Amino acid sequence: RRLKQIDDLPEDQVSKLDAVEFEWISTRKCGSSFMKRYREVLDKLTEVHDVGGDEAVAALLSSDAEIKKWIDAQKQVLANGKLSESRVQYMEDLPGVDWMKEL
Repeated sequence: RRLKQIDDLPEDQVSKLDAVEFEWISTRKCGSSFMKRYREVLDKLTEVHDVGGDEAVAALLSSDAEIKKWIDAQKQVLANGKLSESRVQYMEDLPGVDWMKEL
């Protein structure tokens, strides 16, 4: 799919895939595992922040080991130089969280 989008797939391969009715547009709607988890965390933090502000988010983070573990994992990926700028921005957009500080 990607190679065809950038016109880097030989025409004979395109023809063969067309012959078997290959779906050129992905029907997957799952997204990356980062984005799936990010959306879950964002929704939860937004809900809590809307009700109780930064203090409520801090309380949630101290009691929800899974969210804390996920945020810590993103910090580790950044420390290893493997967190993209766009993902850094996503993390910075989490409400009530200074994700670079110790949680």
